[in-house]
Amino acid sequence: MHRKQQLVLDSLRRVQGCLDTHADVVGPLKDTEARKQLDAAVDAAIAKAEGQRTAENSLAGSKATTKALVSDLKVNHMTPIAKFARANLRGAPDFNKLTNVPHNLIGHSLVIVARAMATSALPYAAALTKAQFPADTVQQLATAADALNSALDARVAAQSQRVETTGQIRQELALGREAVAMLDPIVIKMFAGQKGLLSAWRTAKRVSLTAGEAAVP
Repeated sequence: MHRKQQLVLDSLRRVQGCLDTHADVVGPLKDTEARKQLDAAVDAAIAKAEGQRTAENSLAGSKATTKALVSDLKVNHMTPIAKFARANLRGAPDFNKLTNVPHNLIGHSLVIVARAMATSALPYAAALTKAQFPADTVQQLATAADALNSALDARVAAQSQRVETTGQIRQELALGREAVAMLDPIVIKMFAGQKGLLSAWRTAKRVSLTAGEAAVP
């Protein structure tokens, strides 16, 4: 969960704790729509945070995986075929596609180029095998391109999940803060004349941000 979101969630949980601790004074609030909204918002934000964490962990792992797959595709599959084509297939149709190993591409554009190379190399599979390349060299290239494509798709999905869950958490926290605002005047009235309880309530509902940022009351 992002830091500011975590700070807001911490505040909402402190509010719950304050209300529960002083149930002898504010007990009737447990059945109000505001308290139910607060509890539902906290539960939903915690649940969504798990999805956000899963997406972030997936993204962290996919970076290294994608880098390794890009290197494997270029070094172990595309480059050998390109060098063979330059040495043996000059003037052949699709020569450019057979020799194109773009050093600046790492994403789906690289997959497209690799698949084009595989398609262009297919008619020369026998020549590659005769030159002592593995019989499935072209298929290996296609498979490596597919593996990278799958990893890239998974990364995009994780990015989308992270954005979606972050937005959902934001919405739930806003509902939680709205519930606190609804509870606030009632709690202050119930705690009237009790400085210790009023201080505990104000501390619970405050969201403390970093220096230079105003605290949310």
